[in-house]
Amino acid sequence: MTRNGFTLIELMVVIVIVSVITAILVPNYQSYKRKNNEHIALQALGNIAMELEKNKERNFSFDGYSLSLDQRTIPAGKTGDEVKYKVFMDKTLQTWTVYACINDTLPDAAKYKNFAKLNDGRECEWSGSCILPAGCK
Repeated sequence: MTRNGFTLIELMVVIVIVSVITAILVPNYQSYKRKNNEHIALQALGNIAMELEKNKERNFSFDGYSLSLDQRTIPAGKTGDEVKYKVFMDKTLQTWTVYACINDTLPDAAKYKNFAKLNDGRECEWSGSCILPAGCK
């Protein structure tokens, strides 16, 4: 008698193996995506900081610089749930702080960090609400 196909035990073993591999890979992929979004936010803050310093060289102050619409969200120009970070800026004539806060409506928002850059070269990161910590002011 010839066998055509697999036994139930063979199929169950394959399903268990695929399930274990999936259970390992999915959290790692989600962590990779989260870290990638955080690096994109840091890069965007660095670009804004560079533009602010260029503005100061031209005008001797940070006055007159404002965030463009594309700079206010990360990824640029997205709306709704597509927005990962919202970017804010506080500036005076001689100082500035730019910060990126995670979009609270994301299902995994609690796993993300918020970031800030200050004109004196300091960088901060924190979790939770979009309020700058006291040590970052």
